[in-house]
Amino acid sequence: MTCKPQLIYGKTRLIPKRESRKLSVSIPRLELLAVTLGIRALEFIRREIEVRKTYLWSDSACALHWLRKPPVGSRYISNRIDEVRRCKGIEFHHVRSTDNPADKASRGLLPEKLKDDLLWWNGLSWLWEQKENWPEDKIMQESVISVCMNMGLLDEEEIQSPEVITLIDVTRFSSLLKLTKTI
Repeated sequence: MTCKPQLIYGKTRLIPKRESRKLSVSIPRLELLAVTLGIRALEFIRREIEVRKTYLWSDSACALHWLRKPPVGSRYISNRIDEVRRCKGIEFHHVRSTDNPADKASRGLLPEKLKDDLLWWNGLSWLWEQKENWPEDKIMQESVISVCMNMGLLDEEEIQSPEVITLIDVTRFSSLLKLTKTI
């Protein structure tokens, strides 16, 4: 049986800067909420049509790490993680932010352009290939590791790769808060 990646359901949610400051919601929490909304959408789709394999892609390394560990942190985070884990048969993967089709809508691509955008409708070209040919999940970049460790998402013994790719010079930030807002 062949697989044909195609958008069948989409939803965007934006939080104005003003609102996120009032609610003091961090970007990793918003990303975890996005994964939770994705799970809810997948459950809806599964009720309506038969789906054999289910993959959920996220560009949030921190949210994916939260899902791979026992629930930690606040009740908000634990509740979202529990909800995601209750939905069985989903394989989670990381996609780079630059390759994430979902970001096209949430970053302001106008509907006239979105309706003709192949990435939005069909996903990344390598999704059409066998799973063995998909790019390797490489989300363990130095900046992500340090942020996740400081948030209690990673322990030192969980870091396996000695090779580190630096995307952001973390020494340029005066506080963790400024660094996490940048990421």
